[in-house]
Amino acid sequence: MKIQLKDIQVLAEPASGNAGKIRLDLSWEFSTEDKIGIVGLSGSGKTTLLQVIAGLIDPDSGMILVDDRDISKDKSAKNEYKNQFGVCFQFPEMQIFEPTVGDDIAFGLQNMKMDHQEIKQQIANALFDVGLVHNEFLMKSIRGLSQGEKRRVAMAGILVMQKPVLLLDEPTSGLDAVGIKKIKETLGVKLKSANRGLMIISHDLDFLLRTVDELWLMENGKIIESMRCDELDYHKLNRFIEIPRSYRLQQHLLKLGIQNTPL
Repeated sequence: MKIQLKDIQVLAEPASGNAGKIRLDLSWEFSTEDKIGIVGLSGSGKTTLLQVIAGLIDPDSGMILVDDRDISKDKSAKNEYKNQFGVCFQFPEMQIFEPTVGDDIAFGLQNMKMDHQEIKQQIANALFDVGLVHNEFLMKSIRGLSQGEKRRVAMAGILVMQKPVLLLDEPTSGLDAVGIKKIKETLGVKLKSANRGLMIISHDLDFLLRTVDELWLMENGKIIESMRCDELDYHKLNRFIEIPRSYRLQQHLLKLGIQNTPL
């Protein structure tokens, strides 16, 4: 499915003290099967862009075209479009609200009228995908979770719905090394090879390069450039995200004519 963001503008809310200031001003297009990382400095519009794409924010002007069709003119088409996306917010408290971990992950599946045994299996699979032990966490209170555990539960609640496209806002923020490794495995191995889309905001370049194929560079509410992950301009990219030392070393070795250096 091809999605076009055409002349999209989102203005800052009056409460911000910047009424009329542009938060987002862009035209762009992508496919729902693409795997994309979004990078940029804080305040560049990354989260706003993700929410517009998900249909959570209506732009002040412009339109979203789905296969050349303006979904704003057809309510059923817009609802169908929004149902393509599973969104994991930057702050997990925005999406976990049931008393226990199992109840929270099951919420969406119960609304789909899924069989009880199938729900149990899907919950177990989702907990495994985010690196949480089923027997330990299934009945655990949400209020007793650490911030990193809440983030993993929120991720499990999105993964279990098996939406065609996942939109993830800083999915590894607050996770320990074990949690980050597990999320990398799930997104980078299980989902990257699947016919499902990914769009990830992150300040972790190593994580992005293991999970997506393309980076969008954002600045002042605009996507100013895209780069294929196998053709990165590290000098230009350095303005938008910290480059790990291993990648700096690799680039230096390439300049010296040393090829195929593992990261």
